[in-house]
Amino acid sequence: MNPIELKTDCRHFRSDRPCAPHKLRGKICATCNEYDPSASRVLIVKLGAMGDVLRTTCILRGVRGKFGAPVVWVTRPESVALLQGNPFIDEVWVNDESLSSKLEVEPFRAVINLDAERASAAICATARSREKIGFSLDASGSVLPTNDEARRWFQMGVNDDLKRANRQTYQRIVADIVGIPASDNELVFTPATTEKKLAVEYAKKSLPPKRGKVIGFNTGGAERWKRKQWTFDGFAKLGRRILDETDDCIILYGGRSEVAFNRKLKAKLKSSRVLNVNTQKSVREFAAMLSLCDALVTGDTLGMHLAAALVKPLIVIFGPTSAAEIEIYGRGCKVTPTMACKSFYKPVCEASPCCVETISPDVVFDEVQRALAIAQ
Repeated sequence: MNPIELKTDCRHFRSDRPCAPHKLRGKICATCNEYDPSASRVLIVKLGAMGDVLRTTCILRGVRGKFGAPVVWVTRPESVALLQGNPFIDEVWVNDESLSSKLEVEPFRAVINLDAERASAAICATARSREKIGFSLDASGSVLPTNDEARRWFQMGVNDDLKRANRQTYQRIVADIVGIPASDNELVFTPATTEKKLAVEYAKKSLPPKRGKVIGFNTGGAERWKRKQWTFDGFAKLGRRILDETDDCIILYGGRSEVAFNRKLKAKLKSSRVLNVNTQKSVREFAAMLSLCDALVTGDTLGMHLAAALVKPLIVIFGPTSAAEIEIYGRGCKVTPTMACKSFYKPVCEASPCCVETISPDVVFDEVQRALAIAQ
């Protein structure tokens, strides 16, 4: 029996069963046009919060330009939907019990990990690649920045004074770590045709046929930093001015934590031009509904990053987190408190008044009108 040619470095190769190209299309290694060496790929590791995962898609165009290679992205199960259909990602791997066996056998040209948390750094350290970018582990198991740019980001993560003093956006910081240009760095999220259709049908059924613009209120904050959320009174007064002084509509967005908040807000505003959208089913449905608004008033949240990826004008309200770090791509504005935050990056604010309470609805109203005018 003559030995057959096997290309065991191909990403499709499975040592205990026929590969998919052979099984489904009858291909054989010697002449297969789907041969794809595993070692040519780039592995990106991002396990953080969903908004953090989405904003890290800013590096994808630069990574493709630098390496010219297929991209595999490792993330947590809840973030997989954010990466589905992304034209710059070839495979999405879940950080589950099967990951370690994949990392043992599949080599990569480079591994990029931009999180300094130990779980992400351990994946970077374990992955088979000579080039590790961002954060790995040293011989003693401690988190190790792999270059000076990563070291600066690492230091900001553990020192509030450095974090507060920073004036670079996250997009610029991670571009420097990866060694790619800090341009062409828009977020990448690709709504499916069916999802777009769902939003269009909802708009036809629910929005008044004769109306002005559609202003989104993304009322959520964050579990980790409660005071990312603007006040109920602020949203209510802003909504009242929009309804009284324009013919615009308002769509209220939020997740499970905002059900009562948004129900109360809709009742307070008492208008058929205010819609309360249920976006609890999936993050992709949330994005589809966000596509309906002409501008979004939001905190520093996942909804903000989704709207940025959808190229929406943003009016972003900041409390205890860094406004300088957030990139809004010249569309809209950042509204910051009139006083310095006394609980910078603390989970709970005990200051009275809290900085976010000093943000005026009138200022936000003016910024909404300015953002809509520029977007026309």
